[in-house]
Amino acid sequence: LRFDWQLSKLHLGSLIREGAKWCFPAAVVQALENQNRIARQLDGGLLLDAANDLVIQRKRLNQLEQQLDYVTSQTRCVPPQNEQSFVNSLSLIEELNRRLNVDNQFAINSTEINSKYMGNLAIAADKLKAHQDLTLSVTGHADSS
Repeated sequence: LRFDWQLSKLHLGSLIREGAKWCFPAAVVQALENQNRIARQLDGGLLLDAANDLVIQRKRLNQLEQQLDYVTSQTRCVPPQNEQSFVNSLSLIEELNRRLNVDNQFAINSTEINSKYMGNLAIAADKLKAHQDLTLSVTGHADSS
């Protein structure tokens, strides 16, 4: 089992070097957590649990490899050039998401945009002026009640 764990660990390392960390960051974090859990299971003598988790880990890594192969055949997964700019962009995206994903975009029984939401759109547009690399698409519909 320890040998299988080492192979799984090497497979994950290879996928990370190929760009999985940047294409599928959540899958990589989960895989790393699973690797650590399997190591603890092996150290604790929980061999059946480790064997089961290794089967699951191998399946997930094979799936991640297929996804990565497909994505990298279409594009490259690379870290951002300027990490601080990347962090700033993520922060702005989170702020805009909180500001614009509200349930009162339209006035009741109207196709007119709610004045409060219009203000939020204006603020979002103003903030996006400083981030030419970001685009925002807003879609919605008005219900008739």
